[in-house]
Amino acid sequence: MENAQEKYWFAIYTKYKCEKKVVEQLTAKGIEAYTPMLSKTKKYQRKTKTHYYPLLSNYAFVYIDQTERIKVLNTQHVLGFVRIGKEIPTVKQHEIQWLRKITGEVEHLDLMPSIDMIGEEVEIVSGALTGIRGRLVDVKNKKEFIVNLDSIQFHIRLIIDPANLQCVPFKVA
Repeated sequence: MENAQEKYWFAIYTKYKCEKKVVEQLTAKGIEAYTPMLSKTKKYQRKTKTHYYPLLSNYAFVYIDQTERIKVLNTQHVLGFVRIGKEIPTVKQHEIQWLRKITGEVEHLDLMPSIDMIGEEVEIVSGALTGIRGRLVDVKNKKEFIVNLDSIQFHIRLIIDPANLQCVPFKVA
């Protein structure tokens, strides 16, 4: 059972294209909020402009205790907490760290709903994503690495150099 004073990360749903606005409003209320953002630089004829867009559309994350849930729900453009069944799961700290690492380094990223994946479990052994584990699959002749975010039931597919991967030894129970 969670202690009312202990803080945990939770995923929340936001209205479409309101992720940044929700984070700003929650921060103004004194709540730590985060939405992973990717940047894309476009070159126009006379200028170069960088656009930012959310890694996970309609998602933001809040670091709160039980007493702050009402503040979050009373924030404009917040639709509710992400639920699995009737429960509101906590998001693990290391998954938030993965999201922060991913948005800082990876260029090609693709999201898909969580499904069972067949393949070997591997771990990234070099670079800023060192320590992240997932399943390796072969799609369109490219090696793609699946990072499973159990808390919110998403897999993030990353195209990375296979030289940065190492098979995780099978554990015997």
